Amino acid sequence: MNARQKDLATFLREYHQWKKRAKQINPSSTGISYDGMPKAPVPKEPNGQLDAHARAVNECWKRKKVINNLRDVGDQYAMLADILDWRYLHEYSTRKTQRLILEKYYWDMSDKTLRNKQKEALDEGLEIIPLLWLEEWQPLEK
Repeated sequence: MNARQKDLATFLREYHQWKKRAKQINPSSTGISYDGMPKAPVPKEPNGQLDAHARAVNECWKRKKVINNLRDVGDQYAMLADILDWRYLHEYSTRKTQRLILEKYYWDMSDKTLRNKQKEALDEGLEIIPLLWLEEWQPLEK
């Protein structure tokens, strides 16, 4: 894989981390009570949780959008979109991905063929993804 393919693969792999963050962040905002009773300190930015939750949801949406756009291009790209979906968004193993391809497309694919199709899918994904998404993207810290 070349560097751009690795970047896209890492970008797609971050889906679960963003999904976990979206679940962890409570998107409710609390208003200030004016009843005169002392309250806990108000966060510096009251909309911070809303913004963080919205960002996490948006990052998940971006990753799904790349795969859905690839799937929408044409029927010949459906298997490539499924490979990206199963390998990166669902984090399935090579064996499970091969089994799913056999079940859905009736193709008993070898390891080498799957690797080649995965590289082809990443190349096609690089053509589909909006340029700014990868240019502005910074890998998440674990």
